[in-house]
Amino acid sequence: MSDTTLGKQNLKGDIFGGLNAGIVALPVALGFGVVAGLEPIHGLYGAIFLGFFAAIFGGTKTLISNPTGPMAVVTAEIVAGLAMRAKVPDGASVVDRLEVIFPYLLVIFLVAGLMQILFGVVRLGKFVSYIPTPVISGFMSGIGVIIIINQIKSFLGVDAPVKGSLNILLALPELVTKADFTSVLLASTTIAIIYLFPKITKAVPSTLVAIVVVTLGATFLGVDSSYRIGNIPNALPTFKFGAIGDGLTKVFSGQDNEMLQFVLVSAIYLAAIGMIDSLLTSVVADNLTKTKHDSNRELIGQGLGNMISGMFGGMMGAGTTPATVLNINSGGNSRWSGRIHAIVLALVLVVAAPVAAYIPKAALAGVLIPIGISILDFEVFRQVKKIPRNDNAVMFAVLGLTAFYDLMWAVAVGLIMASLIFMKKMADVVEIGSRSTKVDRLVNQLIDNFENAEEFRKQVYVKNLKGPVFFGFASRFEDSMANLKGVKCVVINMGEVPYMDQSGLYTFRDVVQDLLDRGINVCISELNDDVMNLLEGVGFIPNVIDDKHVFSSVEETIMWLNEPGHLDNQFALDDELYIPSAYTPNGDGINDEWEIRNIDKFPASVVKIFNREGKQLFESEGYKEMWEGVYEGRSLPNDTYLYEIDLGDGSDVKKGKVTIFR
Repeated sequence: MSDTTLGKQNLKGDIFGGLNAGIVALPVALGFGVVAGLEPIHGLYGAIFLGFFAAIFGGTKTLISNPTGPMAVVTAEIVAGLAMRAKVPDGASVVDRLEVIFPYLLVIFLVAGLMQILFGVVRLGKFVSYIPTPVISGFMSGIGVIIIINQIKSFLGVDAPVKGSLNILLALPELVTKADFTSVLLASTTIAIIYLFPKITKAVPSTLVAIVVVTLGATFLGVDSSYRIGNIPNALPTFKFGAIGDGLTKVFSGQDNEMLQFVLVSAIYLAAIGMIDSLLTSVVADNLTKTKHDSNRELIGQGLGNMISGMFGGMMGAGTTPATVLNINSGGNSRWSGRIHAIVLALVLVVAAPVAAYIPKAALAGVLIPIGISILDFEVFRQVKKIPRNDNAVMFAVLGLTAFYDLMWAVAVGLIMASLIFMKKMADVVEIGSRSTKVDRLVNQLIDNFENAEEFRKQVYVKNLKGPVFFGFASRFEDSMANLKGVKCVVINMGEVPYMDQSGLYTFRDVVQDLLDRGINVCISELNDDVMNLLEGVGFIPNVIDDKHVFSSVEETIMWLNEPGHLDNQFALDDELYIPSAYTPNGDGINDEWEIRNIDKFPASVVKIFNREGKQLFESEGYKEMWEGVYEGRSLPNDTYLYEIDLGDGSDVKKGKVTIFR
């Protein structure tokens, strides 16, 4: 079905997905407008225009695009920088400040959107996978900290001139003494409803319930109008032709090179953060819908959406994870859900803007604080003792610099640290020949002795990993595992993997989980102690891969898979007669004895072994003497032999084949 066709099977899901996403996006968009240093309406404009056009042109069918935490925080820094360069007085109101800097800001939004389009055209989407996870994790968590700290004043209802996360924390004792009880009550109630209402039902978004309840409560209790966000225009915005023209003239006239440099650097930064934010959310959508997004098309869609949004005075945004997850969980499964979400917001703006004006400012703080908490990377925090120390150092350095110093410096320092650590790891790796070739040859020799050699080769894919499993490993590994057909089991041999970092761990986990979801068994061989400890420490073994699928050598893995039932993940019962199909008397502990399990329950049994020509080579009553692959004192050659086992209980004689491989 075409992307532009709203089929009957999609109609209900897309309407509910778009409706729920739009309703939840309303207070969030208004709140992020405030976080960005703009008026709330600019956040709503951004959600409408970006949300609609990104859904049309983007590369992720179920993505919902809105103002996001990272984009709002970066925009706030840009607004502050523009105000300083334009010499806007510190005590100026938001309206007065925007009157001066708005033309410059719109130019930044337009240039940033254009850059995102160029990112997609030159196919930079794949390069996001090369950004180390600790840098992304630290940056996102730092953004969460900024959002939480910067809502403290609104939460307490204190209008203090103090700015900056660190300064707000230092001034916290003084702010608490000036707290307004009404604001604290409204914000606390909002947060409580957001967290507690899902315990009653998840059918209705808790954010919507919180905003409605707190707004109605504040209205009925006669809370003063100064607590509300104020009037919101109840009409769609007009094209900002004059402001854009004014901004382009001022920026590119050549009269202020410092401002030109600031505009270009700010646009690049906004474009890059929006790219990362959107593509990370696209990966989340892929995991939920079992689809594959087009990262470069998504960048083009985001760029177009942000440019159009800027032309109408909307702030920039990106793909947003909470709204996208809500959309998918509500049934959204096509681009129409994103368009419907934007249409819902537009209708609210035109029809219900006067009602939205009654929303208390403190309620927006109550909405944004849980969002800030949700951005914190709790998965990494929980596993911090299991993750390599170097990765933790990068993550916490980026988090601290993001939250308390400067976003650009945070990312730059994080990338430099990660690169230096990687180069150190690579310098420690010593190549010791071409072992992967030896592994392939050994596996082929082993399989050649199987009776079903050709069929076995079609069903088992051996992947030899060589070198560190790190942040640059992700896309290559994902691509190699994406198009396996007719394969029942993938054997991942890690004998030449000296090191696995956090990014590699998460990619490895996701790819293995995807294989399992597709019904493909996964076995792992030759893990070194460090990698084994890491996989066990984070619960990958045994929660994702069972202990019985982890082997000390690739030979052991192949022999085990050739045992009856193992390739289909079926195993003999403990009390069942089990006859191994291979005998490998190499002294390495792998099938060193052709042990027939539970044969001792049949003392009258007779076990016989024959060569291909039918010559008897071995006989034992009760299997008291095990077969050792020897005839007349000489070791038998590698070959397939025949066996007959008469259990002596009147049942049919069991016949089959056994392979010797030395």
